[in-house]
Amino acid sequence: MPNWCDNWLEIVGDEYWVSKFMQENINEDEELSFEMSFPVPDDEDAREYWGTKWDAQSTVLGDEIEGQRNINFESAWSPPLSAIMNYEMANPDVEIHCKFYEPANDFVGSN
Repeated sequence: MPNWCDNWLEIVGDEYWVSKFMQENINEDEELSFEMSFPVPDDEDAREYWGTKWDAQSTVLGDEIEGQRNINFESAWSPPLSAIMNYEMANPDVEIHCKFYEPANDFVGSN
């Protein structure tokens, strides 16, 4: 069982880019999914692609505000900084700010 890292994302951009992020990364169960944008090949380690061992869980979607959307979720062991960086590199018109806290190993930070 992993230590769960709490994450708070703020997706910022014009409405098109924020909506695009949501369509590409929120699954039918309204869970954030790194797998949707960056699938991990069989027998590969997700940490290389996402910065965390498993996909997101316990997603809470914040209200839609023009040009911004907040998402809270948990990730295994560490924040998904690689997934965020990869998404921003592929979509330079959106900014993703992440704050994170992992209480068991007592680390906190932001990108």
